[in-house]
Amino acid sequence: MDKQALEALNHFEERIALVPEVMSCFLMTGDADYLLRVVVKDLHNYQAFLTNTLTRIPGVAHI
Repeated sequence: MDKQALEALNHFEERIALVPEVMSCFLMTGDADYLLRVVVKDLHNYQAFLTNTLTRIPGVAHI
């Protein structure tokens, strides 16, 4: 995330909860803010998930 403000974290969690590929989402400490467990059919669908969904959520800075 580009910010760790409560509003930004809440917004991310609300958006990611609507994504059917995401099985779980964990708030982390350290270098990563979140750990996502994602289920997709194959690598092509994983790339589509990254480029069409995850990178379009405001506030996502690094994947």
